[in-house]
Amino acid sequence: MQLYTSFAWWVNLGHLHLLKKDATAARAAYERGLSLIIQEEAFQSGPMADFALLIEKGWEPQAARRERAWMEQAWAKVRPSRERWASLNAAGVQQYGAARHAEAETANQEALELAETTFSAEHFYTTISLGNLADVYVKQNRPAEAEPLYKRSLAIKEKVLGPEHPDLAADIRQRLMQLIPQERWAEAEPLLKQMLAIWEKQHGPDSIAVATSAGDLGQLYMRWNKPGEAEPWLLKALALQEKNLGADHAKLLPTLENLKAVYEAGQQEAKARAVAARIATLKGAEKPPQPTAVPQDPALAEALALNDQVVVLYKQGQYAEAISLARRSLALREKILGTEHPDVAQSLNNLAELYRVQGLYPQAEPLSKRSLAIKEKTLGPEHLGVAISLNNLAALYRAQGFYPQAEPLYKRSLAIREKALGPEHPDVAGSLNNLALLYNNQNRQDDALTHIRRATAMHRARAARAGEDRGKGAHTELRQQEDLFLFHVPLPRSPSRRDGATAPAPRGRGPTLGSVRGGAAGARQRHGEGGGRHGGAFRRRQ
Repeated sequence: MQLYTSFAWWVNLGHLHLLKKDATAARAAYERGLSLIIQEEAFQSGPMADFALLIEKGWEPQAARRERAWMEQAWAKVRPSRERWASLNAAGVQQYGAARHAEAETANQEALELAETTFSAEHFYTTISLGNLADVYVKQNRPAEAEPLYKRSLAIKEKVLGPEHPDLAADIRQRLMQLIPQERWAEAEPLLKQMLAIWEKQHGPDSIAVATSAGDLGQLYMRWNKPGEAEPWLLKALALQEKNLGADHAKLLPTLENLKAVYEAGQQEAKARAVAARIATLKGAEKPPQPTAVPQDPALAEALALNDQVVVLYKQGQYAEAISLARRSLALREKILGTEHPDVAQSLNNLAELYRVQGLYPQAEPLSKRSLAIKEKTLGPEHLGVAISLNNLAALYRAQGFYPQAEPLYKRSLAIREKALGPEHPDVAGSLNNLALLYNNQNRQDDALTHIRRATAMHRARAARAGEDRGKGAHTELRQQEDLFLFHVPLPRSPSRRDGATAPAPRGRGPTLGSVRGGAAGARQRHGEGGGRHGGAFRRRQ
């Protein structure tokens, strides 16, 4: 759930409160949603179109007309400054992508000043401008000026979202990119531990993401000349990698190499020899490496920068500009990485999503299918990345009313997530919600209720666990899960309605625009499903 960045979510929540005749709660949600809209196109195709639907269907029409009039008046007051911010932000992104850093600096500085006055000093769009300006300073070799901007952006998000929210991961990586080259280990240590806590909460304590974070901590302590503290983290990373990948997987080699170095540094010769023997065995069985692009390839760097711009433009609703850049990014990646690389699959997904949100389904479908085929071939049929692509293709079919085609894709995505993440993971609840929405579209109320009840029970259980935990971030978790519970409750159509009308179902968690770019430079990605005009959640960097 993107409670902070998605105006669609808040508008949907306002509608639910309105249908429950709670005008005060509805207005509060609409205010939150309005604070996140920056362009007329998004305003008209989002809340205004939804209010029209409420009125047309007879769902609290008087209250809907009143709230629509209020929102129109409120939007008219803020529209000029917000559209000016969007224009400055887009200009800064474009100049950055073209390596015109002086021009990018000017545009981003103006955008930051306007964000602070138009929105607030702690608004989401202020964090975007902070990050964009900091990125420019990094490119200009001005790290001392970039660092306080990154720190401020992270502090704002920690305050609003809580210290264990997944949206913080990208900002933490940006800070680490500043600290680690300067060997500021004491400052990097708590950030790496915070990252590990985020992934434990988001993906579960035994996930491969936690393994990666544990390995990062082990490397930190090695470089900090603390081999005794490095060993338990490297052992944890190794155990999780073995659990997720198997004991003979080549990706265990870096962790084993680090562990061997730790034992050698501590003069634990027997352990070092045992690890060295295992390394030799794995290397002997290792397949020849696949050809790949050199990370410093300037053309690939351009493709990644273009992808960052695509994500930002998408969030702003500037789809035509985003499509042009997405095509260029895709072409570069295909040229550099080949036509069947997972990064190419992600670029195809991005382009398909840009077409989907504009209703250009014939253009989106072949791209989405090709993205799925590449992931199945390169990642394996049960990889979580495949589950995302299945989900996105199903959303495309559902948006067109092709429900029989969508159902098996949703079911397969659900099965992959249950197997990989466990039956109680929030992403599994998201898949259950998607199927419930599909069944509701088909008037299959018993099936919809079965899935939505299971999803709701999962969210309720997570809220209860968060309520018992009085530690850091527990309040944020509890609030989010309570909101998710409200999000699910009104979904199925009441069979007692004589007119056959369906209560406006909340949108699912939507197909996502993002990047599989590694390290701190990658575009943030969160997967889900969303059949609505403005459903979904998007990130800028990862």
